Amino acid sequence: MLTPGLLPPWHPEWVFRAVDLGELSRSWPYDARRLAVNHGTAFAVLLDAGPRRSKAWQRADARSGAARAGELLTDAAGPLHGPLAHGLALGAHLAVNNGIVWNRLGAVYRDYATDRARLRSPWGIQHRADVRDRLDSLMKYRLVGRVQEGVLRARHTLALRLERPPTRAEWTEAVERAFAARDAGDRAEAHRALHRFTRYEDRFRADGVLAPDRRIDTLAAFDLGRAVNVVRLALGARLSDPLGAEQDVLRLSEPAAPTPPGPTSPSVTPSPAWSTGTTRTERPARSRCTSSRWRGTASSPRTPPAPTGTSPGHESAPALPRLPGHQRPGSVGARPLGSAVRDRAAPPRGRVARRRPGSTGRTGRCRAVHPGSARRGGREPGHRGLA
Repeated sequence: MLTPGLLPPWHPEWVFRAVDLGELSRSWPYDARRLAVNHGTAFAVLLDAGPRRSKAWQRADARSGAARAGELLTDAAGPLHGPLAHGLALGAHLAVNNGIVWNRLGAVYRDYATDRARLRSPWGIQHRADVRDRLDSLMKYRLVGRVQEGVLRARHTLALRLERPPTRAEWTEAVERAFAARDAGDRAEAHRALHRFTRYEDRFRADGVLAPDRRIDTLAAFDLGRAVNVVRLALGARLSDPLGAEQDVLRLSEPAAPTPPGPTSPSVTPSPAWSTGTTRTERPARSRCTSSRWRGTASSPRTPPAPTGTSPGHESAPALPRLPGHQRPGSVGARPLGSAVRDRAAPPRGRVARRRPGSTGRTGRCRAVHPGSARRGGREPGHRGLA
């Protein structure tokens, strides 16, 4: 078992499954007496996993609570400055809501099965070509709410005609004229959107995110933020690779580049600065998550090299330091691809990997499973806050 802070770099044939202490206690094999956490690293822990410990795990799981929604989680080894960090910041508000690290392009978003399920619904993505089509649609702002965009466009047109910022009453009158021919539902939604925009802009100005003389003229950044999350999900679902994901994020950051000072702003980019949750930084070598279990494939005990390509025009994220004694999945006790096992849906689920001849120790619940044989489905895993 590996905690999220010690997951190996992205690899096309290594996928991961999240598990919390509650699920682990319910499915733990009766004859397994030890649980190895972060085996082969400087932060390895060998825990007593006998039958008497299952209730203690369940109590610890109950105390840990749900995912850390509302907190801004930052990876200290991830990009913090430059175009790549700016592009990832477009989806930071969604990462805060999901309790996910906002600046990480890594091996998982949540875990393999969940990432694929979230791409299927609601995005309808099952193949690499679907990812490209969906990103193209989001970059053309085809999913932005038309009523909300019409409300903002009415104010923008009025400001150009008056050559000054319109008042709230003038804006309301312009919206009523623009939606006079619409049905009652659209008119009601337009008035709710106008009130919401006014309230949010006041909050942004109070927080220093929006200058007093600037306004929001479009919701384009909302589609760009969702596109960033699609890129991260596709990377976790192995429908993309790290270099391609970086290039997509950089491409998404271009329309949201900072604009010169002026009376209007074409779009307010969601960024970590106005997230209302608690800011917290995750160190690469430690994790505050309850527990996680990795799954991967390896055709030989050797570790394949991680992708090292970078995109021009940005600073790549610093690599995680190699910890003393750190061994990648597949180097100790992981089974080769030819001996991949099926995922079991009901306890007892899985066996502890036994020692190979010439190796020492156990690898906990680590398994070598090809991505094509991993469990598919939309059921959310119970892991707390794996990012």
